[in-house]
Amino acid sequence: VDVDPLLLERNTTDGYTGPLSGVSATDPDGDPVTLVHDAPAVLPLGDTEVTWTGTDPSDFSDTATQTVRVIYTFTDDDGSTFERDIEWIATEGITRGCNPPANDRYCPDTFVTRGQMAAFLVRALGYTDDGEGDLFIDDDGTIFEHDIDKLGTAGVTKGCNPPTNDRYCPDERVTRGQMAAFLVRALGYTDDGEGDLFIDDDGTIFEHDIDKLGTAGVTKGCNPPTNDRYCPNADVTRGQMAAFLRRALDT
Repeated sequence: VDVDPLLLERNTTDGYTGPLSGVSATDPDGDPVTLVHDAPAVLPLGDTEVTWTGTDPSDFSDTATQTVRVIYTFTDDDGSTFERDIEWIATEGITRGCNPPANDRYCPDTFVTRGQMAAFLVRALGYTDDGEGDLFIDDDGTIFEHDIDKLGTAGVTKGCNPPTNDRYCPDERVTRGQMAAFLVRALGYTDDGEGDLFIDDDGTIFEHDIDKLGTAGVTKGCNPPTNDRYCPNADVTRGQMAAFLRRALDT
């Protein structure tokens, strides 16, 4: 039994229910071979190991294992630099799309708000403790309130109005500098590679976080191919956010 890896694209979280392919079997005597597999009726998003068994009329059998990957796709990221990153975070359950309830679009060029960032990180890292809620005074009633409280309880955010920090500013856009701070706190990066990785973050409050993010390989800079700049004040798009998260989490 010979098998090839199989990639199946879906634009629904319901998984895949259709036929599988990429499998062939031959019998030395030229007899027909019956092929069966042990895949579940619905293949979930992500990777599933499927075992195929080929049996000839003499009941001689052989098996082989196939990796079937079912990925979540969107209709508006085709050709995007971040297409594979977007599909990865969708398949991992980190994003659900940008046009509920259909959620067949991702909006890769739209900027990420701090509220949305809280939801992305809570799903990605599995935070569940909200510290009994109400950590900030400006997120009451927003759809991200519970995510924001979980992010604050985990110590990934300290608020947006230091030193008081009783506000989160859920509707403000996330800058690349802030993104570095979020991920460094969330993932515990400590190595800054002796610092000064980029020429445009000197003196910013996020300089050390940016150097740690670069040393960890989560950012490559913002001006390829030179990549000696980070653009800390630029706003993060949803496509860029997908790339940040995939580099940080797809290990």
